[in-house]
Amino acid sequence: MAKNYIKVGNGTAYENDKKGNEKSPDYGGPITIVDKDGTERALRVSIWNAAADKDYKFSVQVQEVKEEPDALF
Repeated sequence: MAKNYIKVGNGTAYENDKKGNEKSPDYGGPITIVDKDGTERALRVSIWNAAADKDYKFSVQVQEVKEEPDALF
């Protein structure tokens, strides 16, 4: 059975030139997902190059962006 894919968002990934440690992602950037009701959600993607001994090339993590209220002081 064939699968149909429906585009629900888009984004970009940039090379991380501010790597602070070995666990920092190699690439990252913003993505936007449009829900079925038309509302948009801001997400962030983090991408790591896989180790040479892995059978995949990248490891990917997606985080939802949560706006926090400004501190009162």
